Amino acid sequence: MRTTSTFTISLPPSLAIAADRLAESKHMTRSELHRSLLRNAIEEADYATAMADYKKAKKEGKMIELTGSLADLIKG
Repeated sequence: MRTTSTFTISLPPSLAIAADRLAESKHMTRSELHRSLLRNAIEEADYATAMADYKKAKKEGKMIELTGSLADLIKG
């Protein structure tokens, strides 16, 4: 069973050249570069969603602020 999926994308020539240069400078293949960039974009989107959910819950009074050190919180 295949462990990867193949995606074909079209890029303007200038963007393709810039991507190739970036991949080369980081000693990565094109695939490695695009996987890394896509992973980062997904993580950023997930973070942005989590922060928006947190801010909404805090505004609705569903969150409490904890203060003090982690050690103090664990001690009770």
